[in-house]
Amino acid sequence: MGMSRSFRAVSALLFIATLVLSQSAPAQKSNSESAEKGFAAELPRIPPKTPGEALKAFRLHPGFRIELAAAEPLLASPVAIDFDEDGRLYVAEFREFNQGASRQPHGRGQVRLLEEQEFSAYNFEYADPVITRTLFELHEKEAKQLLDRYRKVEEKSKNRFPLLAAYDHCLKCSHLFNLLDSRGVISTTERAQLIGRVRQIACRVAADYLGQQTGAATSEAKQ
Repeated sequence: MGMSRSFRAVSALLFIATLVLSQSAPAQKSNSESAEKGFAAELPRIPPKTPGEALKAFRLHPGFRIELAAAEPLLASPVAIDFDEDGRLYVAEFREFNQGASRQPHGRGQVRLLEEQEFSAYNFEYADPVITRTLFELHEKEAKQLLDRYRKVEEKSKNRFPLLAAYDHCLKCSHLFNLLDSRGVISTTERAQLIGRVRQIACRVAADYLGQQTGAATSEAKQ
């Protein structure tokens, strides 16, 4: 008797479970079909604004102003921005966002310094070779004059002599050499000569700076 009741109870539970599953199957199928269905055509179409139009759409409090820093194609898919201590703007790009909707790869996201593009164009296309060479020679001349004067300064005044200024001119010479090299206006032979001239100044600055810091003035470095 007890076994018969248990059998009927189990049968009832199995029947209820089968009934629930049979009713939920169409719902699951419907949800699956909804997920696969595209709703793009039902979304409202908002026409894109030009950078100028977008700038005018902002509402600002009195006393504030807003300026356009960059727009496409200078950057693409921006997701975050930040400024450094010098006020330069960095932008994090997320180019791979929504790549599944396009067969064409969008590239990878990156953090770009917006001035990089302009300086790259200047270095390789716009830097005047004649002016750049003149600047190189002027900075080289000033660096050598400072180093020559350092040797003539009294010992008590050497600790405040601007050797770092000579080092700064040396760095400028190095940068200007790179500009000349980027513009393709120096031969292989001249390239080696210009590197040697920058190296000579750098060695003299290093030797004199060491002497300045240790209190023993050094006239010039080994060449």
